[in-house]
Amino acid sequence: MAEDFKGRERRHLPRTNVSELSFRRFGGPTQVKMYQAIAGLNPRVLVKNNPDRVSILISNNSDSPVYIGFVPELTANLGFSLQPKTGIFQMSLLDDGEAATHEVYGFSTSDNQYLTVSEVQFR
Repeated sequence: MAEDFKGRERRHLPRTNVSELSFRRFGGPTQVKMYQAIAGLNPRVLVKNNPDRVSILISNNSDSPVYIGFVPELTANLGFSLQPKTGIFQMSLLDDGEAATHEVYGFSTSDNQYLTVSEVQFR
């Protein structure tokens, strides 16, 4: 039986192949959190630090490029460019390590540009 530190069962119920894989890879169940972030003309936090995050996907739904990165001193030359309507950024704890849990900053060349954020995190 897989238990947490307080002796409680940690696996999904009912147990499925997917829940067993999640338990083996991440040590417990996960959940998906989706929301919108808004990029402005100046760098701001788009995604808060989340030590429970397993993976993140950011999609640019706006009409302008959005630049994202991990430092508040973000510029167009120091950031990842997400092109209008098609730009996607993805990180995974398994592929990218602890960086997948860090804050993500962003800005755009136009104000109020919307991005969709999807986080998979521990429950």
